[in-house]
Order: sequence, then structure tokens, then C-alpha cells
Amino acid sequence: AAGGRPATPPWRRVEAERPPKPERTAEEEAGRKLTSLLNKVTPENMTTMAKQVADVCSDATIAGKMAERLFFFAGMFSQYSETYADLAVELITTIPAGAARPLREDLARQTSAYTVEEAGLEEGKKNHMARGKFVGSLFVRGVVSLADLDAYMRALLDLGTGAAVECAVQVLKSAGVSLEATEAARERLAQWGEARERLAQ
Repeated sequence: AAGGRPATPPWRRVEAERPPKPERTAEEEAGRKLTSLLNKVTPENMTTMAKQVADVCSDATIAGKMAERLFFFAGMFSQYSETYADLAVELITTIPAGAARPLREDLARQTSAYTVEEAGLEEGKKNHMARGKFVGSLFVRGVVSLADLDAYMRALLDLGTGAAVECAVQVLKSAGVSLEATEAARERLAQWGEARERLAQ
């Protein structure tokens, strides 16, 4: 190059000509931070992380998606399903009041509105079983009601496949002795058992 200055390599010129990346919106930045925090939750740091997650959820839009995020992460990381249920309990009391619909209502809505298709269940059985464990854990902690749990179980048992029954059994294992605590719960448990027996015939 003239004057002894080295010429800019072609690939550097292309890089320099690229348009700058658009700046993230505040909502996008909050969403990225929330994902990062949820990835770091463990039983040991759960209380501390709950406070940080609650701070991010001061954004009403992010808070409104919290239940969906918890279901997603509980399904992805089955070993932490109960930890995410504990986190939900913490967040119900720590997310700023008025930021969005109450998290408890959103978790109940996600549970009772559960739907699954046979192909999707077979393909992602591991994730669905982990979500079932999460739902059972929410029931034990009093976050979702027996009616919500019943809707979730019926969505699985109505599908009637082997994978669906396995997922239903996982819910029952997670809910455990809590399903023996009241007469109403024992009745539902008997109904689910009858449905499983019919499917086995």
C-alpha cells in the first residue's frame, strides 16, 4: 500500500461494512437476564436467586411470562423440577405487587390448560415427565389446586398412550402422600387409578 501502510485485508473490509447490530430493547435485555438467572438456580442458591428474579420481574411483561418460563425450565432440567417449584413459592410472595397477574394464577392456568398431542408426547416424553414432576411438586406446595391437577391428569389419561400413562404416573409419584390427605383427593386418585386400569385392558 502507498506510504508503506498495509492494505486492509478483504475480510476486514467486509466486517467493517456490516451494519451495526440493533440495540436490544429493555424487555429483550430483561428476558435475557431472566434466562441467565433461571439457568443458575440450584437448591443451594434458590432463595438468593429468587430475589434477583423478582427484581427482573418488576417489568410487567417479563412477570407475565414467568409461569411459562418456569414450566419450560422445569421440563428441560428434570433434576431441578422440585427446585423450580420451590422457586415458584418464593416468587409468589416476592414478585412486586401489581407487576402482572398473580404468579399463582398463571401457574394454575398453565396446569389446568395443559394439552398434548400423541406425537409431541412421544417425541418429548422426557420433558413432559419432568413437567409432570414439577406439577406434582406445585400441588404438594399448595400452588395449584386439586382441580388443576385433575385437569392435567385427565389430559394425559384421555390421550391413553403408554407414554401418557408414564407421565401420569410421574405426576402421582411427585404429588405423593399429599393425595391421601383429603377425601376429595382420595376420590380423584381412585378415579385416575380406574382410568389407568381401563387403559391397561
